[in-house]
Amino acid sequence: MFHRLPQLVAFAIILAAAAAPAQAKQALPGLLDANSMRAAEAKARQQKADAQTAVKRHAQTLGYDSRQIDQALMPAMQRSGTFQVGLKDGTVVEFPWHRTGFAENRISNTGKKIARDAAGNALRHETNKGGVRLHYGVFADEVYALALKMDTKLATARDAMGTHAFRGAKGGIGAGKVVKVGSRYSAKVGDYVDPAAKIFNRATIMKRFAQSYVASGGAVGPGLDIQAGDVNTKAPEMKVLAEQGYGTKRKPSTGVSGKALRTYADGSINPVGGIAYRATSTGDGVWMSTRLAAKRAGLKVRGATVVAQGWGEVGRAFGESAVNSGARVVAIQELWTVNGARVAGTLHNPHGAAAKPRQVRQWLTDVSAMRASGKDLQTYKGGSLMKHFVAGQDASTVKADIVGINAMGNVLNKSTVPAYVKSGTHQGKRKILAEGANLAQTRDGARLLDRHASKLLTVTGDLANLGGVHVSDMEAAQNFYGEAVTSRKAKLSLLGTMRSGWNRAMKLADKQGISERKAIELAAVDGMMKRSLHLSGAPRSAMERRVISSARRKSLGSFGQLMLKGAPTRQVRTQRTRSGQTGRSTARRGFSYRPSRQLQRR
Repeated sequence: MFHRLPQLVAFAIILAAAAAPAQAKQALPGLLDANSMRAAEAKARQQKADAQTAVKRHAQTLGYDSRQIDQALMPAMQRSGTFQVGLKDGTVVEFPWHRTGFAENRISNTGKKIARDAAGNALRHETNKGGVRLHYGVFADEVYALALKMDTKLATARDAMGTHAFRGAKGGIGAGKVVKVGSRYSAKVGDYVDPAAKIFNRATIMKRFAQSYVASGGAVGPGLDIQAGDVNTKAPEMKVLAEQGYGTKRKPSTGVSGKALRTYADGSINPVGGIAYRATSTGDGVWMSTRLAAKRAGLKVRGATVVAQGWGEVGRAFGESAVNSGARVVAIQELWTVNGARVAGTLHNPHGAAAKPRQVRQWLTDVSAMRASGKDLQTYKGGSLMKHFVAGQDASTVKADIVGINAMGNVLNKSTVPAYVKSGTHQGKRKILAEGANLAQTRDGARLLDRHASKLLTVTGDLANLGGVHVSDMEAAQNFYGEAVTSRKAKLSLLGTMRSGWNRAMKLADKQGISERKAIELAAVDGMMKRSLHLSGAPRSAMERRVISSARRKSLGSFGQLMLKGAPTRQVRTQRTRSGQTGRSTARRGFSYRPSRQLQRR
């Protein structure tokens, strides 16, 4: 009997396990309900319609005919695909992606007629330029709308490589669908999942996107397509794309922008990397445009009250630039964490409009420290910040002289625009609204902004939001020509671009007696139409002439010549510049320029 005891115990354990209820599955993180997805898709359709309507309206005002407008509105490249990502428990999710661009080059694949030689090869080497976002709201229609807006923005910047323009593009990875249910997580086949959910390895998602994009016939590099950071895709994601998706760690791809700064052992800048200023350039550019608008409105920047709508990469840089100019950040609208939950609302500076510069800086330091610590409004410093939080409050209801619109789109609408007027200012001048976000206005919002132009001075994203793309275009020139671009040089170039774009638009506003908002958009659409139709006077300013030395350009040859030759490897001498932004040559060494793997396959 006793010798059978171990077997009896084991048998009892098996019976108990069989009788016990099965362990409940954990809900798959990031699950989205079908109603939210339908609403997001409807929003994307409306964004496309609004973007097209705005361009058509402005183009007709400028005298372009319907045939020309239809030609300009047709992208030259549209690619889509899917890829799958598996979890350890066996769950498999399939994610869709989209990439749309207006550049005419050898990867153009739509029915749009572009210039070709007798053999059918594209004669132009324009570069698709725009971010790749990771968001459940990504649909083909939204990507198109953002690409079109990027095209007008780049027309304002006038950026080009040689005579070949940087043209608008956008890409994104949208909500996935469960295609296989695993052992740990509760879900059904067909359920929607947020691509930005932390359960998914972000590096894997970016690599799979790159693989699928290349498999679709896509290729990256100057003269083809340059992909940049966007919503939920910043420096770490761009690093993966540059070093694992399209290139290697030793030779990161020239077709990815937003890479981290690289330096040699002696501190000099390695031109295969990024530009340090890139990380803050979008927000700083929004503030540059704000200062130009303030001068026109007669508003004193020093002491002006500022509200930041959004406190991500763009919002923080905007706010810090404002403080450096002596302005007072009095409130921040964001999604804040309260007792572990995400709550939309506005956090107010406890000192309000009377805050001294050091008090503003201390408050912003506390906000940044709280977000970095992992604590929330309720738990950080005994809830001292929570006392000044108003849940559900929109930036439009806060009294202020300046508002940076730095979050998502569609926030200037029929509800918020009247609220901006009603909330008033501290200096009694027109309230300045600077659009750091893409597609910030709805159609109704745009009409109301013009109706209230005597109270609101709006700097649209065509100008206010071009900082990041302009500096990343410089990064493309730096990578392509193998010569470092310092942050100081990049900032000076951006400032000059902002001023010239503003001056052109204000000349139009004064001549036609229209609002600043409308003048900026008219000037941008006119530039985009001329570029699209390849008319004389099309705005194209060679980026390499701005930031690359004449000796380097002469050594390599023109951009057009290099593209015709397939951008072969060349031995050049690379100027190495101290990362301290002095712009002074500190050393020279041999440097071999090699295009991305896709460019080499040409």
